[in-house]
Amino acid sequence: MREIPAAEHPFPLRGRDRLHLNLRQIVHDLADAPSQAQLLRTLLKTVHQVFHSDVTLVYLTEVSGQTVVPHAEDASEIADCGPLPLSALSQRVMEAPYHWPSAEIDPIVGACALCRQLSELGLKTWFSLPIRRRGVLLGIMVVGYYHHEYLVEDVVQVLWEFAHDVADLMARHLPDPLRRRVETAPDQPEVPTLYQQRRMRRLLMSHFQLTNTLWTDDNLAAIARTLSGLLRQPVMVMDEYLGVLCVAPEDGHWARPLRRLRRWVEQHPVLRQHHPFPVRTDKLGDSSFVLAPVQMGTTPLGWLVVWEQVGKLDDLDIVSLQQASTLLAVHFYRRGLGIERRAERFQELFNLLIDAPEAFGPAQEHEARLLSFNPNAPQYVMVVHLQQPEPASLVDALRLRLAAEYPEVLMARRQSDLILLLPCNRFLNEEDTQRFARWLTHTLHTVASLTPHPSTINRTEEKTADQAEEQPASRQTPSPPPALGIGISGRCSSRAELMEGFAAAHLACRLAPVYSPPDALLHAEEVLTERVLQPIAASDTAQQFIRERLDPLRRYDADHESDLLHTLCAYLEHNGNVSETAQTLYIHRTTLQYRLRRIEQLLGCSLDSGRMRFELQLALTLDQLRGCT
Repeated sequence: MREIPAAEHPFPLRGRDRLHLNLRQIVHDLADAPSQAQLLRTLLKTVHQVFHSDVTLVYLTEVSGQTVVPHAEDASEIADCGPLPLSALSQRVMEAPYHWPSAEIDPIVGACALCRQLSELGLKTWFSLPIRRRGVLLGIMVVGYYHHEYLVEDVVQVLWEFAHDVADLMARHLPDPLRRRVETAPDQPEVPTLYQQRRMRRLLMSHFQLTNTLWTDDNLAAIARTLSGLLRQPVMVMDEYLGVLCVAPEDGHWARPLRRLRRWVEQHPVLRQHHPFPVRTDKLGDSSFVLAPVQMGTTPLGWLVVWEQVGKLDDLDIVSLQQASTLLAVHFYRRGLGIERRAERFQELFNLLIDAPEAFGPAQEHEARLLSFNPNAPQYVMVVHLQQPEPASLVDALRLRLAAEYPEVLMARRQSDLILLLPCNRFLNEEDTQRFARWLTHTLHTVASLTPHPSTINRTEEKTADQAEEQPASRQTPSPPPALGIGISGRCSSRAELMEGFAAAHLACRLAPVYSPPDALLHAEEVLTERVLQPIAASDTAQQFIRERLDPLRRYDADHESDLLHTLCAYLEHNGNVSETAQTLYIHRTTLQYRLRRIEQLLGCSLDSGRMRFELQLALTLDQLRGCT
């Protein structure tokens, strides 16, 4: 039967299933090898590609059956490796798959010649597969890494089946003495030992607890608590942008380790390229972390992180971790659908309320209440203006963060604005709203810094597939932090007040970059004058008034590359105080007085006149409002 390549598979595979398909394809390719040399070249090359390894070796048993000799695709990899006597190898390595470093207490640690030789090569971690046929050792395959610790214990059965298939194919090309030994060797059926039976009971108990959690208490915190209890280690769930969704136990001190973990992930971009297996970090401080990807098919959804405070996880712990990541993928999928549906319907209802309030009847109000959107409940309207186009992924990531940390906050998008409804029973005072505004700004900046810039993605898509694979992920340019303007309304307790609050917050967010520091929160009460003037800002009379008062300064600045208009704004803002204005503009008092005389000459008036100052301030305010309509 023809093997199905991963690209042709009818369903997207992940983790163990994807590995199984890739290894089956290797076996399919090896079946056509005409000789042992060709079989080894194909085996080494394809295993290296599947596991992204730094070193891939195959130790073959010599005809005498007393030693194993290393073979590699690149001869430089085995320059320091020599034959190893079988008597110097651990039985554990020769009889079953083995992973190093391991939590098992085994004589291999100090006595195995293979372990010593691989350590001399500088490998940080490796796993080995014995290639056996009817109990006879034909060779040992080794996959090693210099920097990462790839945790593969949860796929031992898949690797073991692959090693048996390779042994069957290798048996076709054995020398005659070794072939006769294989043919005359009796079959050795495997009988589970008491130790294996205990491990199986522990595995089944973990499976029962995790599966029961999914069906009885389907939420992130419950899965995290169950896994933390099984592993006896702190557990954290993160989204794909490394944002924390929940931790267990909740009283853990994650702040400093989390900063170290994020830096480590950013330094290893291979982890962000649909990596299917759990990975152990380097030692960060006094402990290490294990990251298990949560993904649906090839779509990354997040990370499951275990903080190894008390010893390292063993192989059964890794199996539980991988199973928990699968449960989380199911939960993320359900949760994502629920958030998406709720967001889409809230978007429709909010737009209907703002654009056609007469059509928002009892039926729409009832549907809104099912979404926890009560137009007549006390709430604030916050409007965030994104001053440059942002990718849809940024808004989706923000919506996921809101669902995890502020589930009572509803969000909609209108063109370049984000509208958020903040219930008053959750945001009781000014400090709560300020804290939320800071959280919102930090979240948007964090997500933008981890999201590849759209221009980089477009350039990558234009390249061929081979060129795209060769381009390292670290060269992708992250999106710049979004420039924000944040405005918030007063308390709204009815439909009419909600509509007025949206209009007031919308104006405040447009004026926030002018009236407050970058990314600061501007209240609608602070722009009452602007709200009064906004209806007339776009009229012909207002436009003519602006041109008469400000155009002479604009023309002069354009012709002489000066800054008289900005000087006038600062002078009026400081109520005509020359010393404060000069200090704000970082110029000398004499320079400022020269500029003020030039302004008076161009406008044909005196800045000492209170009426003239009022008219100039009015013209500047109307000019700012003209860009907000």
